[in-house]
Amino acid sequence: MSSRYPAGSQCNSLQKKVESTVADIAYLAVTLVGFSSCALVVRLLGASR
Repeated sequence: MSSRYPAGSQCNSLQKKVESTVADIAYLAVTLVGFSSCALVVRLLGASR
């Protein structure tokens, strides 16, 4: 039982690492989508003029 504990804590830290990585990727994706949509709006406004 005691030999399985370190593996559990290691898995827990790995899960936290994966969650933080997923959060970073989601943040990057949201930023890219916002950037591209803003650029698209600017392009549409420039074309309508």
